[in-house]
Amino acid sequence: MDIKTSIALVIAILFNALAHAFLKFGMVRTGDIFDKGVKGAIKIITTNPFVIVGVIFFGISLIVYTATLSRLDLSIAYPILTTGGLALVTILSIGFFAEPLGFMRILGLMFLSLGVWIISMF
Repeated sequence: MDIKTSIALVIAILFNALAHAFLKFGMVRTGDIFDKGVKGAIKIITTNPFVIVGVIFFGISLIVYTATLSRLDLSIAYPILTTGGLALVTILSIGFFAEPLGFMRILGLMFLSLGVWIISMF
């Protein structure tokens, strides 16, 4: 994988993880919307600035990731995107939402990272 493709994939991972964090932050500030009905929930979600930024970040991630697929096998790009995104989302979740990080979660991330490394190197 050349340096441009690597950088693009890292950017896609970053924007994907940030999109999830913005969605979570927006919805935490909104509270439980399940009792608002479909119309109420749609209104709350579509007018929440953090959710809107999250959707925009998903769009940026999609564009950059799609560009990487023109140079990289899907069977390599997708595992890197999902595992890298999971690791970054876990870090953001701990830092911004005080979510717990237990031994099994760490072990799982280590195994996923090892698997992605094996897939991408061989």
